[in-house]
Amino acid sequence: MIPDDAPTRKMGPGAQPGLKIGGCLLESQLGRGGMGSVWLARQLSLDRAVAVKILSPALSADDLFIERFQREARLAGRLNSPNIVQIHDAGMDSGIGFIVMERLEGQTLQDRLDRKGPLDEATVLAMLFQLAGGLAVAHSANLIHRDIKPGNVFLCQDGTVKLLDFGLVRERSSALTQPGEVLGTPHYMSPEQCDGKAADEQSDLYSLGATAYAALAGAPPFQADTPVALLRKHLDEEPRPLRNVRQEVNGLILSLMAKDPRQRPLKAQDIARSVQAVLQGGPPPRRPLNLRPLAIPALILTGLAGIVAIVLLLSSKGDLSVLPTEREKNRRFAVFKVRVLAKGAARGELEIHLAPKPGVALCGSHGETHGHKHAHAEFGIDLSAPPEIQLDRREVLYPELRSPETFRVPFHAAGEGTHTVSVSIKYQAVLEGSEALDSFDDETVDLEVPVVVN
Repeated sequence: MIPDDAPTRKMGPGAQPGLKIGGCLLESQLGRGGMGSVWLARQLSLDRAVAVKILSPALSADDLFIERFQREARLAGRLNSPNIVQIHDAGMDSGIGFIVMERLEGQTLQDRLDRKGPLDEATVLAMLFQLAGGLAVAHSANLIHRDIKPGNVFLCQDGTVKLLDFGLVRERSSALTQPGEVLGTPHYMSPEQCDGKAADEQSDLYSLGATAYAALAGAPPFQADTPVALLRKHLDEEPRPLRNVRQEVNGLILSLMAKDPRQRPLKAQDIARSVQAVLQGGPPPRRPLNLRPLAIPALILTGLAGIVAIVLLLSSKGDLSVLPTEREKNRRFAVFKVRVLAKGAARGELEIHLAPKPGVALCGSHGETHGHKHAHAEFGIDLSAPPEIQLDRREVLYPELRSPETFRVPFHAAGEGTHTVSVSIKYQAVLEGSEALDSFDDETVDLEVPVVVN
């Protein structure tokens, strides 16, 4: 609880275009939320585009909140995950609390649902996998989100999915709630949060499941006329099974939303295996039996754990598998897409799709444009990958292209984890029947696609 005599700070001028705050020049406001407003800005020291969250006057004027918030924001800024928005800086400037974050291109999941309705099953599974990866990194650093919801999930244009406001919610909780109060968005809160209990990693998994449910259904799992009635539904009612999705997908989502935290997946990392099993047509792995309440001597438990560890270690060797992912770039004259497809144990395939727009031809650059030495009338696709991803070939040459074409490059995965494969497409686009200078587009398109191996 914050004492009544907690010191406050006089507020400076309100946020507006042209205001310099935290070394950033504000450009235009993106939106407003419970913690304040978000602005497009430019960080002057590095001359880079960023997003700046301006804390609300109530939060900026609270010294205790600002102190805890800055400490937690620094911890969140150290998280290294492509699925958590990067925090560059946080602090106070002229009486205004601010957070400097990476600028993202795309939309929140909530905006996507409001505009176009539910997502398809494959998209939600890929989203769930990425969000689980971000959660795993944060949980390993002892950071709990506490407010996972569609509004805090960002869908980037390149296919990356990121969690927003990580590391901020814990401090918001510490500063703003009283004993017994609840924190979060009622539509996506875990039963234990609804009951006023402390949130933990399992609470984040419940909210993640509720968010995935909303992505597939187009609406939250529970609806009610009042927040209190909504909280009771999270505590007492089971969510209705999703319609028009496979049974395995239902099983995965509903397991995340189990009322009893002990019935949910153990860790965020376990969700990746579940997603993988569903994509391969099988049921999600079941959570191991909780042996702690059983009266088994410690010696037996220790021996059993050792045997299980050995079995898992031996069975995992040579059983690597690849998770499907996708990246896309839309240019003036063509659309470029790269997909990663699973092709059996430890094997996958890069599917590179080039789609010239109507009336456009793609051909090789003249001479050595961009340092590329492909012959004229032949464009090239160059591939690079870390040692863990062994590509069957690293270059694709092709004659002039006038219609969509797909190229496939098989690969072998030799190491577990997330590896980045770079696809560089060097081309000249020609608008047929035109001699105008702007009918030519001579450039290189680079796509980086993650190859996720379990």
